[in-house]
Amino acid sequence: GYGGEVPLMDAGVADVALGDALTDGAVVAWSGTWTFTSGSQGLMCGGSISAGNVSGNLAISASTSGRALIVQEDGCSFVFTLDGGTATSEPNQSCAAWTVATIPMWTLTMQPDGTLIEKLSGEVWLDGQVCEIWGGSTLVRQ
Repeated sequence: GYGGEVPLMDAGVADVALGDALTDGAVVAWSGTWTFTSGSQGLMCGGSISAGNVSGNLAISASTSGRALIVQEDGCSFVFTLDGGTATSEPNQSCAAWTVATIPMWTLTMQPDGTLIEKLSGEVWLDGQVCEIWGGSTLVRQ
């Protein structure tokens, strides 16, 4: 009978399934405010190095689409794609508050002890020259 058939999936069911994916344990484990406990970052340009210790916080929340995270730092928001235990920033996102507006490679990796390891790397164009950016930091949830 035609009237007794139930569709396999409708829009309402699809929305619920997506919502479940956003709040699953993987994303929830990342959500919150994270404080830098150690680390440094810097630039090497034309043989000279400028480096500094890292301080402050990152705020991480679930994105509204797919398995992505929103990472907020210094008033700027960045989309990170979550794949297993590592979140990687989407390309070409920038922050006007920073000396180097765009970080080519930026990853956050969840450690077994619940800390996050941040890594920065890549080449950037700054003041008419190619510079190498680098960084490594540890963050703990507040």
